[in-house]
Amino acid sequence: MRRLAFLLLLLGPVLCNGQSFNRPLTEAVRMPRPAILQLIAHLEKHENYPVMPERFTQLPTFNVLHPSQRELTDGIYYFISSAHDTGNLFINRKGKITVLLNSSTAEILTAYSTYLKRNPLPEATEIAYLSAISAFLKHQYKSRKEMIKSGALQELKQGAR
Repeated sequence: MRRLAFLLLLLGPVLCNGQSFNRPLTEAVRMPRPAILQLIAHLEKHENYPVMPERFTQLPTFNVLHPSQRELTDGIYYFISSAHDTGNLFINRKGKITVLLNSSTAEILTAYSTYLKRNPLPEATEIAYLSAISAFLKHQYKSRKEMIKSGALQELKQGAR
């Protein structure tokens, strides 16, 4: 009986995955160091987010079009820089990362349009990326609504003052 109880206590959390606080990182894309450094440079320059590269070894990054893919290839991704961040989209093409500024819907669509003018893509890829941007904006809108409803967004604004 003791063995059964011990086995249940040992395997219970593992089987239901309820104790896994690293779940997002296990689902994240493995980022090479040069790509992480490009994202860190963006955070420091555009978002005034002080980052210590030697301590900041990982940014949770996820593939928007192919969520099960764990390697960084050409495509559209989003990364999260903090617990209260809804994410930032970026496009990786041949190792060069372009972060799409996304403080508003108009800004992200303008950034994507500018990207396409400088980096022509096949039409099917353009449409797939636009679909991913739309899904991301819906996710971001829903997250912000939930934060406003819970009062967390107001607390964040007050903390920034």
